[in-house]
Amino acid sequence: MLFEESDLRKKIKKIISVTTWIAFTISFLLAGVVAVAQTSVPGDQTYPIKQGFEKTVLAGFSLFNLDSRYQIDLTELRFEETKKIIKTERAYLGFEKLFEQMISAEYSIYAVKDPKKKANLANQYISTLTNISYQLEQEKKIYTEKTTLPPAGRSVALVPTTQNQPPLVTTSSTVTNQINYTQEQIQELINRLNTIAEQQQQETQDDTPWRPTATPITVPTSPPPTAIPTIPLYDKQGGGAALEPAKPREDNSSPPITLTPTPVVEPTITPLE
Repeated sequence: MLFEESDLRKKIKKIISVTTWIAFTISFLLAGVVAVAQTSVPGDQTYPIKQGFEKTVLAGFSLFNLDSRYQIDLTELRFEETKKIIKTERAYLGFEKLFEQMISAEYSIYAVKDPKKKANLANQYISTLTNISYQLEQEKKIYTEKTTLPPAGRSVALVPTTQNQPPLVTTSSTVTNQINYTQEQIQELINRLNTIAEQQQQETQDDTPWRPTATPITVPTSPPPTAIPTIPLYDKQGGGAALEPAKPREDNSSPPITLTPTPVVEPTITPLE
């Protein structure tokens, strides 16, 4: 009985060991494929693996509300991929992926609820798009030849357009035309982002709680002037009291009260008859 249990444990350990090695090998191979796919461009066989990995990372960032920033980084990545194949027959694929990512990043910014964060992301995206448009202009200056048409019989997946705009890619498009159209889309997107940033900044200002403004208190640098007091003085003729202003002293102290005595008239006694 003990012998059978010992053999069973050995078999279980062996199965676990083999399973572990198989899982490790598969993980290692997948990691290698993903690493190789990171250098792929639109049209490569490993490019879907690259995009699948990006979606997984994006889902992780969304848990921490960082997906909008990652979407902006992906827009820069799509542009770098387009630059690599802009002189090949797959150039139209690069522009398609770039345009799709531009719209995806815009929707991601729209979904942000915090007004201040949304305004900051909009400004960051505007800076990124401005740089992309500038680099596209440089590419347009050094490349004016027509691109090779897509292989015969292959359908071109066009990006849905709005406001009766022409499709992003046609069989007769040149690289220059593709760049011009992409720059137009970038400019329209920048205009929408500017509107978002202005609206969110206005909402942030409106949500600021009102606080009373303190009125500064002016402290006088010199003492207020002292009023000149008046004291009653009797007329020398005895005709009653008259109010005469007293003259201030040089040291600004109260002047002394000066009284002028009134002469006393002695009564005349008349003897009775």
